[in-house]
Parts: sequence; C-alpha cells; structure tokens
Amino acid sequence: MNSETVSDAITDSNEPLLQIRDLEVGFQTQRGLVPAVRGVSLSLYAGQTLAIVGESGSGKTTTAQAIINLLAGTGNVTAGEILFEGRDLTKLSAKEIQDVRGRLIGYVPQDPMSNLNPVWNIGFQVEEAIKANDVAQGKAARARTIEVLQEAGLSDAADRLKQFPHQFSGGMRQRVLIGIGLSARPKLLIADEPTSALDVTVQRQILDHLGTLTRDYGTSVLFITHDLAVVRLVADNVCVMQKGRIVEAATTDEVFDNPQQTYTQELLAAIPGANFEFGR
Repeated sequence: MNSETVSDAITDSNEPLLQIRDLEVGFQTQRGLVPAVRGVSLSLYAGQTLAIVGESGSGKTTTAQAIINLLAGTGNVTAGEILFEGRDLTKLSAKEIQDVRGRLIGYVPQDPMSNLNPVWNIGFQVEEAIKANDVAQGKAARARTIEVLQEAGLSDAADRLKQFPHQFSGGMRQRVLIGIGLSARPKLLIADEPTSALDVTVQRQILDHLGTLTRDYGTSVLFITHDLAVVRLVADNVCVMQKGRIVEAATTDEVFDNPQQTYTQELLAAIPGANFEFGR
C-alpha cells in the first residue's frame, strides 16, 4: 500500500496542524546511506490523537524525532516536507527549530531513567526546561515548576523538588517527563512509548492522566507505540509502520474492526487475549 494521509477521509474542515509529505530519513554509515524512513506521509489535525504503531525498527520513533530535529547520530532528513502550521520544519535553522521544540511541540521520550539526569534533583530539571522554553523565569519559574508537577499528578510536588530521580517510582518519573513535555502548553505533544516500561495498572493511570491533560489544554498528540492494545485506549487514528513505510492508515475503529494488511492483523493477533478472525 502506498503511504497516505490518515485524515483525508475523516475531515476536510481545516488544514492539518501537522502534515508530513513523502518523508525520507537515512543514516550515514561506512557503507553509505541506510534508509530508515521511506516515503512516509500523514496528517494530524488539531485536537486529534494519532498513533504510529509498529515493531522495533519499523521507523516510528525515527519519524517522530525527525519532526523536531532530534535524530540520533548521523540521521538526516533526505527528502520530503514536515509542515507544522503550514511551515516546513525541515527548512528551519537550528535556532528556529529550537524555538519550536518544547514551546510549540512538546516531547515525552522513552525511558525516564535515561532521560532524567540522576545527579540533578527533579525541581532543577523541570525548572530548567521551563526556563529554556521561555515559560517563566526567576521566582515565577520555581512557582511554575510546582504547578507542572502538580498537574502531572504529584500532589506533594513542593516537597519533592529536592528529591532525585532514583527516589521516584517509574510511574512518578514518567509523570515528570509528561509534565515537562506539556509545561509550555504546546499545540502538539509527541509521546514516544511513554508507558512501555510500566506495569499495566500504572500504565493505564498514566494514559488516562495524559488524556485528561491534553484534552484540557487542547493539545494534539502524536503517540508512538508498539502496543496496539494501548492504541485503542488513546488514539483517534492509526498509522501502521513496517520497514520504514506506512502500510495501513485509518481510524482506530477501522484498524481494529477491519484491518486490511496481514502485518496489521498479525500485530492485533499478538495482543494478549486477542481473538480476532478478520473474516478468514
């Protein structure tokens, strides 16, 4: 199947908040350029949650990181457009994309233990993000830090500012990263496997809280995951990726009720307790 925009058949009322057209991403190696994303196109409208799902190595995280120029190592966008509010992010300077990252597009990375510095207390790390995103400065930044942690679900936030990441549970660390990602009230939040390291009960709590926050703030979400069970909880629309390409794109209900691609059917069948027939 050719890559296609998810929302073409869903809404024609407004321009997309995010539109990716024919995106190509490659990594330079000693043997030459290795393609990781191959001709990806998708659209995300204001107020929607779009999930990109696929197994490890499918290109979903690379696609997400390309949006805000956070590609690892030698990764580069080699073709295509990434339009955010009509502006092509691939054409921006490093300073210009820095002004977009965090302030207009928030990011929640995988693995909070790797993304929170173990030698700095939580309050310092959240406050630095608030200052960097120009949300507040000085005493106002400290006050906003407490608010961010409270909004992220830490009721005793003021008492936890001087604590370190190892003193937080996995769910609490993930709440901190979500708080940082939403601290500037961005128009778009990229959530990259935000609950993959958590047990099922904590995972559901985090997902419910993330959904509440993004609805309250009017934030659109690009949700990256390998877990289709999570997709059904959070997403309006789904792109299924395999080997760097989008192989299926539809509403969440359509993907679950009538998946067209064998790969999508296999992902659904891998859900614990699944009993899908797919018309066979």
